[in-house]
Amino acid sequence: MSKRSTFLSTIIAFTLLYSCQPDDVPRVILNLPPPTSGKYILFDADQDFNNGFTEFPSPYTAIYYANVDGTNVTRISPVEDGYYAYRPVWAPDGKQVLYIRGNQADNDRSICTIDLDGRHFKSGIIKGDEVDYASFSLDGDKIVYGKSLVHQYPYKYDIYVANRDGTSKKRITTFANQDGTIFNIHWASDGKIYFNLLNGAASGIYTISDDGSNLKYVSSAQFLLGISPDAKHILYDLGSGLYTSNNDGSNIKQIAAYDSEHPNVLVGGCWATDGTQVFVSNADYPANFGIFRMSSDGSNLKRILLGYYEYPSVF
Repeated sequence: MSKRSTFLSTIIAFTLLYSCQPDDVPRVILNLPPPTSGKYILFDADQDFNNGFTEFPSPYTAIYYANVDGTNVTRISPVEDGYYAYRPVWAPDGKQVLYIRGNQADNDRSICTIDLDGRHFKSGIIKGDEVDYASFSLDGDKIVYGKSLVHQYPYKYDIYVANRDGTSKKRITTFANQDGTIFNIHWASDGKIYFNLLNGAASGIYTISDDGSNLKYVSSAQFLLGISPDAKHILYDLGSGLYTSNNDGSNIKQIAAYDSEHPNVLVGGCWATDGTQVFVSNADYPANFGIFRMSSDGSNLKRILLGYYEYPSVF
């Protein structure tokens, strides 16, 4: 489940030159006002491709944010030749961003943080071992992430918890010992860590406490996208459509059936801060391509960004 493997699974769709309407030139804005919850969407993107400067999208994405309507696209991550940045998430106060950074050989992977205004960049909070799927605890004092015990694909991830600065690392699952692997980790507002497990008949969505206790099976769904702000509902992709359910796996609802009119090659998704909308990033070129938002019941579908974008996260 590496950045490179995720990218290669979608790049086959891009066989023609693509150019979208130009965004504002990516920039870092200093002296920002305090962030307002529900106003911004965070994502990674290849803006050179999106602005028509290259023929094909590149795995060397950078971190950006925009207004939730897709306007004012602004770069956050620094320019680092030969490095990519992806899978960004907000700090609980919206002032900082956590993301994954890697190099071309994919042997220098790390978890980084940076302020929304581009200052206080800290690389290597957690380094190596194909670290991925990081997110903050509700109070922002800790991070959860996946780390592999092997350095070759397919990676065998387990869940680790550490302080925000990377100290006091603790492994809380041992699925890799039984040839399993975890992915799509989310630390929800109910204090539970939600994640996908790929391990034969035991595969699905689970929850666990941050000390490794209270492991519970939730659903057989294979691709967890997000947890609602109140942690009462989950959003997931079943291959045939986009679904929600209660956080215990009950009350399953299909909110979108994948077809020519709906996003169907998803690269990340999330809930709005008030729980009334969901956002998904789609790589189905050329018809359904970009970031879309819809009501939590699947109505009012609208594309807010046209281009190659991944892993939306709303604050």
